[in-house]
This record gives sequence, structure tokens and C-alpha cells, in this order.
Amino acid sequence: MNKITLNGITVSVANTFLKRLIGMLNQKKPDMGKGLLITPCNQVHTFGMHFPIDIVFLSSGKVVYAKSYMPPNRISPLIKKADSVLELAAGTLESYCIKEDTFLEYREV
Repeated sequence: MNKITLNGITVSVANTFLKRLIGMLNQKKPDMGKGLLITPCNQVHTFGMHFPIDIVFLSSGKVVYAKSYMPPNRISPLIKKADSVLELAAGTLESYCIKEDTFLEYREV
């Protein structure tokens, strides 16, 4: 997986069918300050996960929808204008002050 940083968060990029399919399912619990960028994507689920996550829907780097503490075994809303989704450890949105209508800048690691 490619790695980038988004506003100081180290992010793995899931940009193939298999990587998007697996997502965060193979993790016991995500670490604060790390995440998974799923692209292309405009809806996610937490079936099979044993922990809540924060989700951030992006459109060209702009946050168009963000939800804190999405519990396991849920389906997110379909955000038609999103081109990617950032999955993060629960609490990351608050810790990094990520909210709707902000832009996340990235650089390759």
C-alpha cells in the first residue's frame, strides 16, 4: 500500500479492489494518528469490526461529511459527492480538529 500523510496523520491508501474490500478488517484496533484512505469510495461499513471508527468523506481533499465514533456493524450514509473515505481511530476527528468544509493536505511519505 502507498502511504501518505494527511494533516499529520499517517495514512495507508487502499486503491485496488482487494485493498478496499479488506479495509480495516484485519486490524485489532487502529492506532491514533494512523488511518486508511479508501479510493474511490463514497460509502463504507463496519461489519466484522470490533471497534468504532471515525469516518471522513472527501471530495478533492475537502471534507464533505465527517462522523465520529461509527460503531461496529453499521453502514454509513451514501455520500454521492465523495470520491474517497478516510477511516480513522475513534477520537481522531476531535484530536486533529477535522470537520466538514475543511481541506486535508497530503504528502507522500
